[in-house]
Amino acid sequence: VAHEAWPRAWPWRCQAAKQMVFYFTCSDPRYVIYMGRDKHENEHLIAYGWPEDLWFHVDSHSSAHVYLRLPKGETIDDVPDEIVQECSQLCKA
Repeated sequence: VAHEAWPRAWPWRCQAAKQMVFYFTCSDPRYVIYMGRDKHENEHLIAYGWPEDLWFHVDSHSSAHVYLRLPKGETIDDVPDEIVQECSQLCKA
């Protein structure tokens, strides 16, 4: 699967689970969200995430790891509140 926000390779399949990591297109199609289903996929997200990815996780509780891939040239200050809400809701799911 190709997406313009992903110019570099991504480990689409987790080696331990042999399953794909969940990914979503937000209400704003410029952003893509990646989410681990379990601790194995979460570990792969941590290992292969980019420094500019935004990471969402519920503090002090078990929750999904959710990564927001920013479009090229954007920073955390450019992310609309609606996108932050979508990522936050996935953490709680």
